[in-house]
Amino acid sequence: MCCGPYRVVSLMSREAADALNLKAGVVAVASIKATNVVVEVAQ
Repeated sequence: MCCGPYRVVSLMSREAADALNLKAGVVAVASIKATNVVVEVAQ
């Protein structure tokens, strides 16, 4: 994920990425707290 000049990197299972239908260029939101990252996409 890109956030301004920053790049956010997190590990995610293939199944989770498929369930969210994540692909390059899809707009997603990441909620970050310490070492936990939650990724969501708009419905």
